[in-house]
Amino acid sequence: MTTNRDLCHLNFLATADAKGNRYVRGYKNVWVPGKDGKRGGSRMSQQVYVGALQANGHVPLSEKFLEKFPQFAGTDWYYEKNTLYSADEFEKMHPEAVSVATSAEVQETEDAPSFKHFGATYGLRMMAHDSEMLESMEAACDKKTSEVIFGQALYNILGRGSASSFKDWAQDHYLHADACVSDQRVSEAFSRISSETLDTFFQERYERSLKTSGGQLRYCALDSTSISVTSGSVDHAEYGYAKQDKDLKQINLVAVMDQMTGELIYATEYNGSINDISSFTYICKKMKRLGMDLSQIVFVADRGYCSNFNQDYLLHNGASFVMGRKIDSRSSLYKLLTAEKPPSSKDLHSTVTIRPEIRMHAFTTIEKFRIDNQTVDVYTHLYRDPIRAVAENMNRRECVYNMVQRANNCTDDSFKKHPDWREAGAYMRRLEVKTNGEHQRGEMQWFPDNGKLLEAERAATCFAISSNVQSDPIKALQTYRARNTIEVGFRIFKQDVDERFHTSGCGYYGKLWCYLVAWSLLLMIRTNALNISAADDLPVRLPHNSVPELLSHLETIHISRRRAKDLWLVDKLTKQQRLYFTELLKVKTPPQKL
Repeated sequence: MTTNRDLCHLNFLATADAKGNRYVRGYKNVWVPGKDGKRGGSRMSQQVYVGALQANGHVPLSEKFLEKFPQFAGTDWYYEKNTLYSADEFEKMHPEAVSVATSAEVQETEDAPSFKHFGATYGLRMMAHDSEMLESMEAACDKKTSEVIFGQALYNILGRGSASSFKDWAQDHYLHADACVSDQRVSEAFSRISSETLDTFFQERYERSLKTSGGQLRYCALDSTSISVTSGSVDHAEYGYAKQDKDLKQINLVAVMDQMTGELIYATEYNGSINDISSFTYICKKMKRLGMDLSQIVFVADRGYCSNFNQDYLLHNGASFVMGRKIDSRSSLYKLLTAEKPPSSKDLHSTVTIRPEIRMHAFTTIEKFRIDNQTVDVYTHLYRDPIRAVAENMNRRECVYNMVQRANNCTDDSFKKHPDWREAGAYMRRLEVKTNGEHQRGEMQWFPDNGKLLEAERAATCFAISSNVQSDPIKALQTYRARNTIEVGFRIFKQDVDERFHTSGCGYYGKLWCYLVAWSLLLMIRTNALNISAADDLPVRLPHNSVPELLSHLETIHISRRRAKDLWLVDKLTKQQRLYFTELLKVKTPPQKL
């Protein structure tokens, strides 16, 4: 901790003159021994004027003081409790105050606003501070660049405007002064970010996150999405399977989210033409290269990543998984599900397999694998939702019936252009019907294929989860469902990027990092809200189950002041607002003055 005691032996004291102006002076006492029967005592031997004390604690050092003590030059100093603290140390002590204080020194004028939107930017910044995300950003690049990136992340969450409008938005919001730059400076900051910067950042995040896990297994949801790219200078943007904007190239973005905290511990992007199954080992190898111990991670992924090769890779690397599993029509699982007379313990239509806790049928099969002279059990849990199955089967029967009627009333194949044909056609067959006698040629008519319908009905709503750590089907399902948070997060992410990634090749990684930081904060809030929903005694909920709605409530909290030299006063908080900070954002409530 850099204080005045590291640089000199002076003591410091704040005093005020008759007009109420405060200033700081330094002094040094010496002991004067007693003489002629008088008692000795402490006497002041040196006194020096340091500088005026501003309302925010900042002390601009006088020229005379710097001449005598040049070691104090080159940094800002703040006074608190008879001690001078450097700007970095004061910011660590008061992370909520320095942003406004610094902003006041740099850009406040007589025309500056007398109030700022405070609650949302304060809460998000304190989340980043408490989780040490800001320190990880500074480790990946310099402090000023990291503040620019973080300022843009807040702007993406709350402002969602063009870069040219950022300075106008920032003028009315609680932000660090280093973040309040022009759109040209933002572009320059983006251009300084590379893929190595992102890797350094996530390496830092992983190492710091080990403190919260305590060396135990960490359940991490893994998922990816494709994002259309408008720029032609992004090298790895390629044509792939796009749900929309098929005329644009795309990149694939994959993220690994800690299900305990909701924070992203890793994210990377890769060529847009590569599918999920092929990318999985590539992602794991990149994580290993950054020093991430796969044996401490339980990957929770959907069936798009599940394959025998990927599971074998994880088993040989000591990693764990809870993965959705594809049920192919030629697989042994499908044959087991559609068997007419399976054992009751393995029949998802039998009352024996009903699990009331999840209101579903469930049973488990075990496969044994030999890995490095050890036997590893892989549990495959199969599930069926009986309520959804009834509705799904009824809809299928109705669709097939209507399509059969339509087909038999057509004299040609025009009925196959109907949108329902794609679903119903697989369960229909054409048979010859004798209408004019046994030896006369009959009429060809369409009928439901009851054999295929019965097979589909037995497999309706069935799904499977494979895991080498979760032997209980109920716990495995709960773990798998928890990954829904990252899927919701991807929808939020795509709303932020407006479904397309508008950036040039030189600013690509900077803008991507900006979105990832913002996205990580939103996922952390949603995870906090999900954890609270299980505790009925806490009277706080995410408003309308929406993180943007929560932040809009916090935006109504302002700071204000009458004069540029005054302290900022924070609005009085309601009980609900205090709970938003302490329970949903997991930060301390803001002070009354800044």
